[in-house]
Amino acid sequence: MEHINLAIRWSLAGLAGAIVGYCVLVMVVVTTSPDLRMRFLLVGPPGGTSGIVIAKTLNLVVAANKPIPQPHDILLELRGKPIGTSLDFMREQFAIRNQEFDRGSDPSNSTRQESSSFVTIKFRRPGSETRPVAETIGHIADALRPENSHSIDGVFTTEVKVQSVPLPE
Repeated sequence: MEHINLAIRWSLAGLAGAIVGYCVLVMVVVTTSPDLRMRFLLVGPPGGTSGIVIAKTLNLVVAANKPIPQPHDILLELRGKPIGTSLDFMREQFAIRNQEFDRGSDPSNSTRQESSSFVTIKFRRPGSETRPVAETIGHIADALRPENSHSIDGVFTTEVKVQSVPLPE
């Protein structure tokens, strides 16, 4: 009987150790994960169109003179890969983990550091797909300027900074 109690105690101690190890592993993965500071709904946009709806942005940083994604915009692409579901987004965001980023090791090369910590996304702003002809012509001229990177069909391209997960989360 005592031999069985000892085996149960060792089994429980081993299980407790495995649980603690798993918790530490999860904490390491979460705290070192790249974050684009956009939060999404698990369901897609209404009407069955592709993409995922941006529910919230938390201190989102974009490259200079680039459009800023807002809540209710629909994310279409991340790093050139189409995003149809939240699973696609999570897969691509996890792939960013293996991408090389400069984190400020060489201050003399600040331009390269700044550009390498951004990823390209495409998003659509609901309601911007249809415009009157005069507005469309003005929008075409505006879109042809190098500092503007959006198209006339309401799809915007921008560069979003890869950051760490915010502490409150």
